[in-house]
Amino acid sequence: MGMEFFEGLADFLTSGDSIALLIEDVDNNAIRKLNSIIGNTDPKLAKQGTIRSLGQDIRYNLAHSTSDE
Repeated sequence: MGMEFFEGLADFLTSGDSIALLIEDVDNNAIRKLNSIIGNTDPKLAKQGTIRSLGQDIRYNLAHSTSDE
């Protein structure tokens, strides 16, 4: 996947207030656990009750996180 989305994403992320979190887990599964709480990148596909299920669309959603494990 190319980076053509990055400029628009950066503009969105810097368009208002943000809350940054650093999450640490003793069994090194913090990213997996966080992503299960946040939900699918596409709000239309996000499981009901996840943070992203409340989002507008794939770019303008309520949470962004790393996908590196």
